[in-house]
Amino acid sequence: MSNKAGYNKNTQSTYDNRLEEDIVQALRDLTLLAERLPDKQLERVFNAKTLTTFFQALFKLKIEAEGNHKDWLQKKKDLKPKRDRLLKLSGAVLKIIGDGRFAVVLLPESLRFELDQVRSSVENLRPIFYTSMQEQEREEE
Repeated sequence: MSNKAGYNKNTQSTYDNRLEEDIVQALRDLTLLAERLPDKQLERVFNAKTLTTFFQALFKLKIEAEGNHKDWLQKKKDLKPKRDRLLKLSGAVLKIIGDGRFAVVLLPESLRFELDQVRSSVENLRPIFYTSMQEQEREEE
């Protein structure tokens, strides 16, 4: 995970394991808070301003374009596990956001008529995205 200067392999492994356990526990704690905090607090704590940089870091997939083509291909190959993880995570998030039961709560009445039909999560994403962009524009005015 991280490389602490002066740590032997065993100590580094213990440190990495403890760090991973702490991260998972922090995510559980945040989940509990997200489930139980009143809406006013949720609005102040979990919002675009506070979460955007986290999501950008979480979903970052960058291939440095240094060196020759062979180096670039190796870097691309090395990124496959991260790419696979991000695809799984992206798919899970998009399924949740695109779920019709979730979408019907977010969308204005004028766009809900489309949700009466059985639609896939992907098909629900467009009206959600469109509505979020309209809301953002209104806030900026």
